[in-house]
Amino acid sequence: IQDVVGDLRSFAGLDATGCGRLSLTGAVEDILRELTPLLTAQGIVTETDLQGLPELECYPQPLREALGHLIGYAARSLGEGGRLSITGRSDGDAVELLITDNGHGLPAELIGNV
Repeated sequence: IQDVVGDLRSFAGLDATGCGRLSLTGAVEDILRELTPLLTAQGIVTETDLQGLPELECYPQPLREALGHLIGYAARSLGEGGRLSITGRSDGDAVELLITDNGHGLPAELIGNV
């Protein structure tokens, strides 16, 4: 229950129309927690390496929503026994978030739509 309350408080503090601060590590952890039933049911193994990521000055709500869609799509596309890895690193003013999986990938005819 504490996790749910914490997630709701965190969500309620995000202003969808304004700039604010977002913990990228916290956002990814929240998303994975929300996806736990799916990940568990499909036997998907997750690996994360997000240490040392700074808080971002950004539009938190749209960024978190985009990450949720990206990670959720990867998880739903994997199928039974897949592996989902999320790695982040920071280099000066740049932050990189790498989301990889061992799925089949997109069909060649759809790559141009991405």
